[in-house]
Amino acid sequence: MSMNLLPIRKFSRWLALVALPPLLLCACYKAPKGKTREEVIQEKIAERLTQWEIAWRRSCYEKALEKAAAIVDSTILAQARASRDTTLRSLIPPRPGKPEVEMPFDTTPLRPILPPLPDTSQKESDGEH
Repeated sequence: MSMNLLPIRKFSRWLALVALPPLLLCACYKAPKGKTREEVIQEKIAERLTQWEIAWRRSCYEKALEKAAAIVDSTILAQARASRDTTLRSLIPPRPGKPEVEMPFDTTPLRPILPPLPDTSQKESDGEH
């Protein structure tokens, strides 16, 4: 009988050494808990804040670029106006002054077109006196 038990004992020892530790490890393993409602809400809020911040920064960046472009454009225009070549203007002659017009001397004598009318106011005043 003792010979019959020896292979069983070896098998049970082997079973105890090889199979038992993984079984114990599996039994002690705790599954991670799922997220609570509060954690999910906090994650969504953090995600929305991140998206809002990205959009806000992009908007600020675009506004800054527009202002910088306006400043650069006005600076370029001012430099172009200041460095404009004005030497061609000196080649154009100035406008001449107004000429003096001499009227010709008229030698024709002046005479009335119609004969002079008699003065009637003197005749009436002579007759009343």
